[in-house]
Amino acid sequence: MSALGYGCKPIPGEMPVLLAKEKRQGSGTEGSLADPHYFSILEEHTAHQMEVTASLAPHTAILITSTGIGQGDHQLGITLMKSFIYSLSRLEEAVKYILLVNGGVFLATEGSEVLPYLHILEERGAEIISSSTCLEHYRVKEKLCIGTTANMFTICEKLMSCLRVITL
Repeated sequence: MSALGYGCKPIPGEMPVLLAKEKRQGSGTEGSLADPHYFSILEEHTAHQMEVTASLAPHTAILITSTGIGQGDHQLGITLMKSFIYSLSRLEEAVKYILLVNGGVFLATEGSEVLPYLHILEERGAEIISSSTCLEHYRVKEKLCIGTTANMFTICEKLMSCLRVITL
């Protein structure tokens, strides 16, 4: 049996991973993957991916559309968003833009639990922009605590200027 299992094909560009037992008992083409050079190539590949990710950070926009992440339990989604923004504030490289639309604007207003983390991101160079239309719709424009406001045209320009956009 291959490391991928019966009937499974590798994803193009992905390197197959051998289990420890298969590494010791491998033969034929599978055994050749377990040679020490394979693991150094895998380490180089991982290091390269980390470099690419770090180099994209200053060219990344995060579009946040809600106070939570995903579908399902709303409270879980809020917890996930808080954890995401906290984790983002701890990364070595800061993103270029954090764009808040629809319910996402509440993250930048009074009472938001993520304000301290957004302040860290802003200090590190991230531009935090909330949709003025959304702030007006929810009647919270005067409660905005961080960042600036912009119309949808400006938000679109920011999105289109980045190499990578992450939508939550």
